[in-house]
Amino acid sequence: MESCLKSRDEFHVILEYGVGSVYDGHTSTRANRFIFSRDVANSEMDSISCFTKGDLADVDVVVIAGFHMLENQPESTKQQVLGGVQEKVLGHPLVHLELASMTRADFLLQLFNSLALRVHSLGLNEAELAFLSEVLGGPPVNTESIESVGDALVFLLSKATGDSHQLSRIHFHCLTFHVIVEKTGKWKNGATAVAIGTLTAAKYACDTPNLKPDNHELRWTGAGSKPVVSTKRPDGITIHVSPVLVCKQPLKTVGLGDSISATGLLYTKII
Repeated sequence: MESCLKSRDEFHVILEYGVGSVYDGHTSTRANRFIFSRDVANSEMDSISCFTKGDLADVDVVVIAGFHMLENQPESTKQQVLGGVQEKVLGHPLVHLELASMTRADFLLQLFNSLALRVHSLGLNEAELAFLSEVLGGPPVNTESIESVGDALVFLLSKATGDSHQLSRIHFHCLTFHVIVEKTGKWKNGATAVAIGTLTAAKYACDTPNLKPDNHELRWTGAGSKPVVSTKRPDGITIHVSPVLVCKQPLKTVGLGDSISATGLLYTKII
């Protein structure tokens, strides 16, 4: 793996700011973030060539991400990377794919058909779910409605019907609630996994090890007083929903989705 070390650093610059923040005489009217980077190695995902199947032999779960950086790469680079992942990663007993925001429908469709359907677990947020559902001809997504989100997630999961398709779990996260949909009987501890994801979101966003009542609020009340609501559908799909204690004054947002999905994976197990 030492052969993959780079002689010069790549860099990402992330600016996160809240309402009223002042920079160079300009005042922000809303909370937002701005990210730019110079990252040749990751944009070409050349680390795929640096490991073999043997390197993953003792790994419990493989998480793959960053494919949004391939969007503007030549088709030959995309094919090389996707082919490398298929060859070296997809044979592992547990693979999770974390999506990120994309703008090109053709590449998102390519990624879904070549990788997403063939991994065991998928993670995404509301923007990624809405775009993916649109690209696949699925239902529109309204994050104000748990029914709308649930319909779109079930639609995605229903696409995994081929012999090579392994997808049986999707972990969705947005500001006010999280959802895990899974094929009934394929996974253990789904309710725990979705609950620990919402707890991670609350702590990470406020950058605190403990929840503080004066800095967190419940905005989605569809679960009543329950931390998780689970429903087994007659079509063989189980849905777990958990509300988020939303951080009123977030200090960290970048990497939040990755942390949510990774923590959820720690508390669940494929059967």
